[in-house]
Amino acid sequence: MKIPLEPFMHRSSSRLYINSENLDKVLELRKDFIFTPHELSFFSIHLFTEGEGVLDVDFSPIKVVEKEVLVLFKNQVVEWKEPLNYKAKILIFTEDFFCIDEMHFQFFYTSTIFKHLGKCKSIAIHNHFDELVLLFDIINQELEKPYYPKQQYVLNNYLFNILIFLERALNQNAVEEKLTVSHEKLIVAKFKDLVNKKLNKSYSVKMYAEELN
Repeated sequence: MKIPLEPFMHRSSSRLYINSENLDKVLELRKDFIFTPHELSFFSIHLFTEGEGVLDVDFSPIKVVEKEVLVLFKNQVVEWKEPLNYKAKILIFTEDFFCIDEMHFQFFYTSTIFKHLGKCKSIAIHNHFDELVLLFDIINQELEKPYYPKQQYVLNNYLFNILIFLERALNQNAVEEKLTVSHEKLIVAKFKDLVNKKLNKSYSVKMYAEELN
């Protein structure tokens, strides 16, 4: 079975690789797409605000309930299941949009959220629900504005805040690490990035070693 690739959904007012919509709007724009298996070309954060339901990820059912978040990864195969008896806010972005410097790059590929790329885990965010709803709404408002040169940095900051909240929710009993760049962690992050970008091809260890010097 050939699985179609779902392309990035741009906002008309923005040329940036970040977007945010409510579930009902996504249904309106992608109704012919989302109820069949399709591969994602982006990362996606689903904030469930009401109700519950099921979403198939890599052909396995994932139960979704309100005040939880599901992070979906690029290259995963997703299929929405009817009936959609829930409401959600959906944020999509690419790794290139988020990884604007070494600190963001390292966080993206070494954080608990993305440590096991491709393994879905629902995140309970009851303690941060209101803050996350507010951040999603602020991103929506910012995306409604005409594009301007520094808009990427404004949106990137909001996205980073969302990811920090999710990281905190996953590590409630752990000691939070300082956001400093580590050479060793940066190498690990760059390796994961290379593997992720070349996921559908086979490369030797030597090639990766040369790429990472």
